[in-house]
Amino acid sequence: MKKNILRKSVAVLAVAAMTFSLAACGGGGSDESEARELVIAHTVGPTNAYVKGLEYCYEEYDSIGDGTLTFNEQGAGALGTERTITEGILNGDIDIGVISDHGLGSFYGNLYFGSVPGVFENYDDVEENYRNGWGYEEITSTLEENGLVVLGIFNNGFRWLSNDKEEITSSDQLKNLKIRVPEVDFMVDLYEGMGALPVTISNNELASALQQGVADGQELGPQSAYNNSVYEFQKYWTETNAGYSGAIVIMNADIFNSLSERQQEDLIAAFGEGADRQFEYSVDYVYECWDNMEAAGCVLSEPSEELLDKYAEVGKELAFSDKYSAIFGEDLLNNMFPEGN
Repeated sequence: MKKNILRKSVAVLAVAAMTFSLAACGGGGSDESEARELVIAHTVGPTNAYVKGLEYCYEEYDSIGDGTLTFNEQGAGALGTERTITEGILNGDIDIGVISDHGLGSFYGNLYFGSVPGVFENYDDVEENYRNGWGYEEITSTLEENGLVVLGIFNNGFRWLSNDKEEITSSDQLKNLKIRVPEVDFMVDLYEGMGALPVTISNNELASALQQGVADGQELGPQSAYNNSVYEFQKYWTETNAGYSGAIVIMNADIFNSLSERQQEDLIAAFGEGADRQFEYSVDYVYECWDNMEAAGCVLSEPSEELLDKYAEVGKELAFSDKYSAIFGEDLLNNMFPEGN
C-alpha cells in the first residue's frame, strides 16, 4: 500500500529536554539518591505502542541510571480512566502517567490543538512542531503551570476515518453518517460541521457499539483500531489524517522534585530518549497494524482533495470561532495557522 508519510530519523533531544524541564521545575533534589519505586499508569493494553515506548524508557534508564529507581507499571486501565489517572497524578497518588492529549484536553482545552485538521500534515511536521518547537512549548508550559512535569511525548498517531457501509472519498458521503467520536466537544463540533451525526462513545466501549450499530463509523487510526479489534466491524477505511494525537508522559512535579538531582537527570534523559525511540517505532507500527487489517479484509481508500479541503475548512472555522479562539488564544492560533484566519 502507499504510505502517505515522510519518514525521518528522530533527533536525540534528551540533554535539551533535561535542561528545560529542570529549570522549569525549579531544579530541586537532594545530593544523595534513595531507592524509590515509581507507579506508572495508563489505559491501554499490552500490544499498544505506549507499552513499547515505556519498555524503551526502562531500557534507557537501565543503561544510564544509578539503579535507585524502579517502575511499577499499571496498564489497561487498572488505575482508572485517563481522567482519573490524571487526577491521581495531580493529587500525588500516582507518580507518572501516559495520557493522550485528548485526555489532558478535558483539563486544559488548549491541548486539543493537534486535533484541528490541517495543523499537522505529516510526521515530519509533527516532529518539528508538536514534539518540538511551538507545540512542545505549548504542552510543557501548560502542564508545568499546573504542577506537572513532561518526561516525554509519545506518538498516538493521525486519525483516519472508517465505516461499515461504503468507501468514502468525498464529504457528501459523510452526511447523516453516525460517526463515533470521543467525549470531546471539538470532535463533536467538527463532525457536525462535516455533515455527519457524531456519537460520543468511550474507547473501551467502541468495538461493541460498532458491532451493535450504535455508530456506523469512527475516526481512530489503525494503531488504535487494530489493538481494540475495531477493524472487525469496519471494512472501509480512508487515510484522512484528519487531526493528530500525541500521548504525554507526565509526572507530579512535587514527586519529581523530591528525587535527587541525579535521579531527576536520569529520569528526564531516559524518558526523553525512550520517547524518541517510541516515535520512530510507532510510525512504522501504524502500517504494520494496517497490513494486518488489510489481510483481514479491510479496504483502504485515498481521500479526495475535496474531502481534505472540507476537513481543513471546518477545522479552521471552528478554531477561530468565539467558542474555541478563547480556549486556544491568539498566540497559539498564530502558530497553528501562520497564514492567518
